[in-house]
Amino acid sequence: MKKFFLLFLALLTVIILASCEKTYDMNETLEWSIENETLRISADGSIGTFCHENLKEGYCDYIDAPWKNEVFDTVILEDNITYISEHAFYECEQLERVIILGENVTVGHSAFAYCKNLTEVENSDRIICIEEGAFKDCEALGGITFGNALTKIEEVAFDGCISLKEIYIPASVSELSMTQNIHMGGNSFMDCTALESIVVDEGNTTYASRDGVLYTANMKTLLFYPLGKQDTDFTPPPEVEKIASYAFMRQKLLKTVNLESQNITDIGYEAFLFCDTTLICKENSIAYTYAQKNNIPFELR
Repeated sequence: MKKFFLLFLALLTVIILASCEKTYDMNETLEWSIENETLRISADGSIGTFCHENLKEGYCDYIDAPWKNEVFDTVILEDNITYISEHAFYECEQLERVIILGENVTVGHSAFAYCKNLTEVENSDRIICIEEGAFKDCEALGGITFGNALTKIEEVAFDGCISLKEIYIPASVSELSMTQNIHMGGNSFMDCTALESIVVDEGNTTYASRDGVLYTANMKTLLFYPLGKQDTDFTPPPEVEKIASYAFMRQKLLKTVNLESQNITDIGYEAFLFCDTTLICKENSIAYTYAQKNNIPFELR
C-alpha cells in the first residue's frame, strides 16, 4: 500500500510540474548576438512564439524572449524576418532604435509595447501589417513612416504614443480601428495626446482626411478628430452626414463644435464622451436632441 501511495505521489508530481511548465516554440533557424549594445537577429520568417498556451483558462501566458535581460539599445532584424513576434521586445525599455531589413514585415501583437525610449523605426515603410498594441506606450516615438505595402493598423496599435504628432495613411491601408472603447478593441491611435494631424493619401479608397481630421473616403462620416489638434473651434465639412461613435472622445482642446448643418443625420454612441466641448446646434435638430439626451453643453443658433 505504501509503495502504491509513493508511486501515485510521484506520478502526481510529474503531472503538476508538466502542467506548470512554461515553454515557447522557438524558431530553429533563430540566431542572435549582441555587440556594442546592438542586438542582431536572424530567423527564417517568424522569430518564434513567446507564450505558453493555458488551455484551462483559454489564453496565452507570455514569457520573456531570450534577450529580454540583455543590454542593448539597437535591434537589427535581418532580411529573412517577415514576422516580428508577439511580445518579442515587450518592455525593453532601453531600446531606442529598430532597423528592419526584410520586406513585407508584420509587427506582431505587443511586439514593442512599453518600449518607452524607442524613438526610431528605420525602414518602417516595409511593414505590411501592425497588429494589436504593437507600439503601445512607446512614449518617445515621435514619428513613423508608412509605405504603400501597409494594409492594416489594428486596435490600440499606437495607444499611448504621446510624442506622435502626425500620421500619414498610405493609399494601401484599408483597415483602421476607430473605436475608442478599450473593451471593444480600442482606437489605433488611442490616447495619442500630441497627435495633431492624420493625413490620408488621395489615392486611398477607404479613408480621407481634411485639415488633419479623418473621414470615410466619401466624406460622409467623420471618424476621428485627433486629440492634439490645436484648433479651439471646429465645423465639419458640408458633406458630412454622420459623426462616428467615439469620434471626439477625450477631446480637451476644442471649445465648440458647430453642428448647425441640417446634413448631420446621425451622431454615434459616446461621440463626445469626456469632452470639454459645447455643441452649436439648431433647435429640434439631431445635434440638439443628442446634446440633451447625453447631458452635453449646447448653444442654440
